[in-house]
Amino acid sequence: MNKRITTLFLCLVMAVAMLVSAVPVFAVTSAHPPVTFTIKADKTTAKPGDTITYQVFVGPVENLRTAQFELVIPDELEYTGGSSPEGLTAKMNAFSAEYTSASKIFVLTGTGEYTSTEDTLLATITCKVKEGVAAGKKPVVTVIDDEANFFFADSDDKYYTINYDPNGAAVTIAAAPKPATGIALNKSELTLTVGNSDTSLTASVTPSDSTDTVVWSTNKPAVATVDSATGKVTAVAQGEAIITATAGTKKATCTVKVNCAHDCSPMPEKASNCTEKGWDAYKKCKLCGKLFDMSDNPIAEIPYRALNNDHDFDTSVWGYKGSDGHAHVCSRNAAHRDTVMPHTAGPAATETTPQTCTECGFVMQPATGHVHHLTKVDKEDATCTADGNKEYYQCTCGKLFEDAAAATEITDHSSVVLPKTGHSYSVQNSDEAHKRSTAADCREFDTYWYTCANDATHSAKDDAAAADKFYNGEQGAHVYGDEWVDCGETGHAHKCQYHDAYDAVQPHTPDHEGGATYEYAVKCTECGRVLEPKLEAGDIRIEVPFKLTVKKTGEMDPGKETFKFVVEKFGAPVEYVLVQDTVETEGEKTYDGKFIFTIGANQAGNLSEGFIIRQVKGNAEGWTYDETKFYAMPMFADTYTNVASWRFLKYDENAELDYNSPIEEISFTNSYNAKKPVTPPAPQPTPQPETPDTGDSSMTVLWIALLFVSGATLMGTTLYSRKKRVNNH
Repeated sequence: MNKRITTLFLCLVMAVAMLVSAVPVFAVTSAHPPVTFTIKADKTTAKPGDTITYQVFVGPVENLRTAQFELVIPDELEYTGGSSPEGLTAKMNAFSAEYTSASKIFVLTGTGEYTSTEDTLLATITCKVKEGVAAGKKPVVTVIDDEANFFFADSDDKYYTINYDPNGAAVTIAAAPKPATGIALNKSELTLTVGNSDTSLTASVTPSDSTDTVVWSTNKPAVATVDSATGKVTAVAQGEAIITATAGTKKATCTVKVNCAHDCSPMPEKASNCTEKGWDAYKKCKLCGKLFDMSDNPIAEIPYRALNNDHDFDTSVWGYKGSDGHAHVCSRNAAHRDTVMPHTAGPAATETTPQTCTECGFVMQPATGHVHHLTKVDKEDATCTADGNKEYYQCTCGKLFEDAAAATEITDHSSVVLPKTGHSYSVQNSDEAHKRSTAADCREFDTYWYTCANDATHSAKDDAAAADKFYNGEQGAHVYGDEWVDCGETGHAHKCQYHDAYDAVQPHTPDHEGGATYEYAVKCTECGRVLEPKLEAGDIRIEVPFKLTVKKTGEMDPGKETFKFVVEKFGAPVEYVLVQDTVETEGEKTYDGKFIFTIGANQAGNLSEGFIIRQVKGNAEGWTYDETKFYAMPMFADTYTNVASWRFLKYDENAELDYNSPIEEISFTNSYNAKKPVTPPAPQPTPQPETPDTGDSSMTVLWIALLFVSGATLMGTTLYSRKKRVNNH
């Protein structure tokens, strides 16, 4: 190093001396700004056996020609591979660009000048988390921070000032999962009665410290249900069901037999008759339909009695009339009749009158007949209220005929009638003239008479035959009771005394403030509904949504960047574990973010006091960070473990919460205002003063020769030293 410095110094002195006497003075290149060296991991947490990918970046840089660094892999990680990006060699016109996996060294030396306003990827490596690494460890990939192994220089061999955070690539080691190797139940069979529950069924997982959770299920929920978390079994209906406990890939089962809780109704005895069988008294279960005798012994079928001769003859009328006589008929079965009695003959048949039985009216001898005497009846059209008739002929004997010769008799006298058109009571007029009645309350309706569609002057009101031809109008007012009725989550209301109707639903009134605790629930003071059940121990996951907008306010487009967000404080002391607190961006747009953490369920009540979310101000060049503080207050649905929505507030210019102006969402806006690099104009040669022509050019030639020799010596020494440094590393 001393020899190199001495050589460089002597060459520089010679060059300066010659330049001072022979050529104008050159402009001195200004010093380079500091550059940022960064190692980024693709994850923040990993467990033993997981692979972590690290990317090494530098930037922004100006006129970079030489770069070298050596990575240090911590004991918790196993190096598995590394590479350099394609194209970087061309960008720097490098004659040497390599990544040596054995020593984890990246070297790049070129003859070009590489400039970038953004981060430049230098190398990518992968590491595997070794087995047995304790949870909570934070291994960090770092670099050897010394001049021999960690340097960046430009074409003038000026070294950059390196900004490097050794903890930027920290990864937290998580506990490795421990799967279950076996599971066993304390019972293989369980007998229950419909409607009953059992909590005695338990599962034992091997090993006892397994991370797999026991999940319960049933193959027949219509027979028996089971709580998936607790294993509580509830009998639903008679039958058998298989209850399964699962831990990871391991399973164990229990057979549940459900018996019916018989609810029997007595079936009184019934006597038999000539057509219907009666039965002896018995019982029938309303749930399963099984039969029992009156001593509760099971029976296979209904105890029917045999048929008997208990006829029910109607003696008020001769139900049977035949040529052999007449008889009374059984009301239960028309085929059953009593003794057939001979007919009693009436007067002998005449021209118009048959001989009939005086007892039953049976025609024993038809009338002898007569000569018809016809009268013509002309056609008369039917009207709205009166029947008409078609043309026909009528005999004095009462018979009707189609023609004057009495050749075709009209046996169906109604066929000659042309029915009146009648009223079509279908028109609804809701006026006082047609009002029939006024409803007293909701049990009644206002009623109105229909109006005839054929004649508006005809109303069902004036038609005795149309007494029921009216329709319902408006329903009467509901009569609400004084007691509050629970209407679900929306609130409570008063119910109508006569219908399933309610007045306006009013919000529930909690019986106390502060929400449910582990000792008591929150109930409505009016209707008694449980608004928030008692809390149960455990961990809950909280997600707070927000937006991050990236805007371009300068000349350069924003590239990849990671922004961090934190909880500044809670309203009350609470222990929480962060799951996600960053947002990764690339380019100008709006990104969805979530601040995620977990807390103990026994501390969930403290969330009601809210907490503050803010952005961590970074130091990335060109960025303006939104430092607004937001207050987030969870709005719980039913318990402190169920966040239904959020109420967000902003701090005003006096650092006070603006309670009167709640906002819809949390939104941060970061601006990127970097300018494009300015390319300096090419140096212009300085005009040379005219030298008097003495006729002797030997001195000028000598000075030019010495200048070229000195420059060649300087360049050769520099390249030799640089190549030697690369080879040494």
